[in-house]
Amino acid sequence: MSIVDPLPRSLGPAPTKTAINVRFMRYNELLALVPRWETLIDRCPWRNPCYEPEFLLSLLRAIDIGSVRVMVAERGNELVGLMPIATKQQFHLPIRIAETWRPDEAFDATPLLDSFWAGDALQACFKSLRRHGFHLLSLNTVSANPEFVSVFQTATTATSLAYFTRDQFQRAALRPAGGAEEYFQRVLSKNRRKKFSRALKSLESRGTVRFETAAVPAQARDWMEVFLDLEASGWKGNASTAFASEDDSLSFFLDMIGRLIDSEKLHITRLTVNRNPIAMLIDIRSADHVACYKTAFDERYSQYSPGALLEWHNVRRMFDQGVSLCDSCGDPDNELLNALYNERLDFQHLIVSLDRWTNFIPKRVLPALQWIKRRLPSQRGNESTPKG
Repeated sequence: MSIVDPLPRSLGPAPTKTAINVRFMRYNELLALVPRWETLIDRCPWRNPCYEPEFLLSLLRAIDIGSVRVMVAERGNELVGLMPIATKQQFHLPIRIAETWRPDEAFDATPLLDSFWAGDALQACFKSLRRHGFHLLSLNTVSANPEFVSVFQTATTATSLAYFTRDQFQRAALRPAGGAEEYFQRVLSKNRRKKFSRALKSLESRGTVRFETAAVPAQARDWMEVFLDLEASGWKGNASTAFASEDDSLSFFLDMIGRLIDSEKLHITRLTVNRNPIAMLIDIRSADHVACYKTAFDERYSQYSPGALLEWHNVRRMFDQGVSLCDSCGDPDNELLNALYNERLDFQHLIVSLDRWTNFIPKRVLPALQWIKRRLPSQRGNESTPKG
């Protein structure tokens, strides 16, 4: 959820120029960096919860098998840039490619950069990767908002590096303003509003229906276990994509949730019938921004659309929580979320050359390889189809 602040900060006089140094760190070294890391988050013009300490440290501890290094850019004692880096194979090219790390558990790979030093920090990171033998940097699922695009383009222009935009997509989002009822009247069709109301009334025929949000840390920890059971009982469990399906993903979830609860950055909301939870939703909060991270529902109640009812309630909740922007974290083609959330966040996959000698790759080779990759399936399909 790399989200741009809607209003620029008053930054005061520009500080004096000091060299930016880049180094690579592992999990244990990062623990001592947390206070400066939090300061960097406050000075970054966009938000990315996946690279904040609670999320990233849990990923490194549970998911990383030792291949990820976190690149940090420092200006004296100031932390001015941070991004986890992994080695990536791209288009089967026989060269070393670095990528901003985004495992399946994460939803954003936009680097954290200090608003004062964003361009300088990014240039220093390019230079450091080049010194470590990398020829390309892949930034997969990074913000396409104007602030990040401007920083990225300034950095590549200043270093005469070429880049290729491989993919672009949008995610549903919400900027609460005014009242929830007025919002729903404006963005939802009359037919859809009636469907929500009918589903809720039908569910109420089964017993007492409540929407609840965990009020204290102990309650959130208890609900976390219920969420895991609920998720594993449905299609995610059958597809082995639930957090409880794999030891490493379960370890990540438990560690991450615990850290977020301790930092008061986690909201767990549930829908119950006769006190039995039938749908649950996890939100991650970063200042006044929210990412709707994961949902789960009891498939035995599918006819009442419990997941949709909880999403509907959660959007209503955002209007009462002082939230300036909410990322749905949903797939671009999720019809329900695209209807409930009337804004869109732009994302992209960028691949940048790290030295002038390989500029021809993002300029010519990658566009050609992508064209071939997209063309071949249709050609094969045409060849295998009998002509009548």
